Amino acid sequence: MSVERVTVDVLPRTRPVRWLTGSRIPPPPDVQARMLGTFMVPLSSGLMGLCGGVGLKALAAARHPDPAFLWLIGAEFLIFALRVGLDHMTARAAARGRAVPLDAYFVLGLAWSALVGVTTALCFATGDHVLQVLAPATMMGMVNGIVMRDSGAPRYLVVLVLLCSVPILGAVLLCGEPWLLILLVLVPIFIGSTVAKVFELHRLYLAAILAERDSERRATHDALTGLYNRAGLMEALGQTLQRRGSERFALLYLDLDGFKAVNDGFGHAVGDRVLQAVAERVGAALPRSCVAARLGGDEFVVLAPDCGAEEAERLGAAVIAAVGEPYPVGDGGARVGVSVGIACAEPGFSPERLLARADAALYQAKAGGKGRWAHAPDLPQAA
Repeated sequence: MSVERVTVDVLPRTRPVRWLTGSRIPPPPDVQARMLGTFMVPLSSGLMGLCGGVGLKALAAARHPDPAFLWLIGAEFLIFALRVGLDHMTARAAARGRAVPLDAYFVLGLAWSALVGVTTALCFATGDHVLQVLAPATMMGMVNGIVMRDSGAPRYLVVLVLLCSVPILGAVLLCGEPWLLILLVLVPIFIGSTVAKVFELHRLYLAAILAERDSERRATHDALTGLYNRAGLMEALGQTLQRRGSERFALLYLDLDGFKAVNDGFGHAVGDRVLQAVAERVGAALPRSCVAARLGGDEFVVLAPDCGAEEAERLGAAVIAAVGEPYPVGDGGARVGVSVGIACAEPGFSPERLLARADAALYQAKAGGKGRWAHAPDLPQAA
């Protein structure tokens, strides 16, 4: 089983792990969750780490028959087996829409890094020149892989680096070789430069995610009102149709009445402020589950889940009342109205077809005198 790199929608639950995975200036929760998702790497990466770790320990056990190395091999396989079990739990949780066991991944990472550090120290302490070269080289390679792959939690990465690299300092002090004491200088330099790289990569990664997030928002949101734009609405509508299947929900197509007179009489800057106020009033008149969008000009659309015809009529009336209140423009204020076309989803509808039916309902509302709501025409019955 292989769990691909994913973006989790939850944050760690336990306080120590939350602190370890946090940063001095916390990013928005959705950004932090996305960054922490980089720690859930494909199982193939764990398998490569297993091969490297077991290979070094097996070589040490062959050159120095010590039960400690056999225990370390067993610990390596145990951590890998726990990782496989976590991946299985994650796959099941994701399929059922439940929270993934994120904290356990971080705890396993700490255990694995401590195992790397202990292995390096024990190999160095043997006095075997082959192991004294291979063990630090293997450790530095694994540290480099950790730092270059995961940049979402700098505190956590620093702890991993320390767990991997500090134990060798004790072995150097006990080895009895004066020339090797130079490692007491070189290893801290390695640690310091690696920690600096951790924070540098974190800043770059955070800036890249924030830029991508801003770009995605601009692609799906209206710059003037902050509501969804047409692309964002069609995406949300498609997801709702796919998720709800045969369940009904409503689409309300809104078009302002009298806005052109305000725009022409007071100027486009005032017209933009009125559009922003309309967006705020529409949002305030709707339940939190609704999705509002501006398609352009003075046209808005509301996606109302779990909403039948009668509920949609009440929503339409509430929007008409809210939008129709005076706007503080000029000396005497200004008024705009709104007409609402209502279409209820039916099985087999596409987003485009549902939007077209709401548009047809809006046309009927406009033809009936404006400032009112109307339902979409009945579908023709099959013969």
